[in-house]
Amino acid sequence: MKIVLFLVFVILNYVMLFIVIPKISPNKSLKTLGIILGCLILCSMILSAFLKPINDINSNIIFMLYVSIIIIIGINIANLLSHMLVNYIIYFHEKFNTANIDKNPIKFLIEKRENIKKAFTIIWFILATVMLAGNWFGR
Repeated sequence: MKIVLFLVFVILNYVMLFIVIPKISPNKSLKTLGIILGCLILCSMILSAFLKPINDINSNIIFMLYVSIIIIIGINIANLLSHMLVNYIIYFHEKFNTANIDKNPIKFLIEKRENIKKAFTIIWFILATVMLAGNWFGR
């Protein structure tokens, strides 16, 4: 049961990080961040009602589901913020630093922007998988 739920959350995290988040336009990223935070608060309120210990096994599974949802939402927020950070750094240099835009660090950032975002996403996915494994198998 734990292995199946672990795999479900890893697949859900993969879909969120690699399919849903890249389709969000940079103009709507703050709105999306607000929606994700709202979902976190709503999930916290709903699941906290079920954390009353019915028996030890059921409350433990519900608690692990709750922590897994928080991990996935938190990782998606961090991924979205890292993408926004790359976009804002590039925006700043294009607007206020046009004299040095052809120099190496800035030029590299602008040319490799999508690769940098993919690297952030891969790092967040690996970290989320480790956290989910610790949540489901670490007890």
